[in-house]
Amino acid sequence: MPIAVELTFSCVLLVLQLPFGRRCINNYKQVKRQCVFSHEELVCKMAADPDSMDFQLAAQTHQELLAIVENERVLRQKLLSLVSSLERRTGWGG
Repeated sequence: MPIAVELTFSCVLLVLQLPFGRRCINNYKQVKRQCVFSHEELVCKMAADPDSMDFQLAAQTHQELLAIVENERVLRQKLLSLVSSLERRTGWGG
């Protein structure tokens, strides 16, 4: 198989695997299992080198980054609500 075909095939597989990786991480969280790698770190490292990607992979990486940011926003909002609730109940926090 020519190298160009192999690289294209690899990129297509990676495009398909990125959302699957995020679903696996979410499943691990639900069943309280420890992940052996950071999906977020992988996506961020990929995004740090956009010139190495074709358009489809760059677009999928962008979608994964958006999902990571949204998840982080939701988690921070939950944490803020929890802290606010604790402050109201305990009178702590000024």
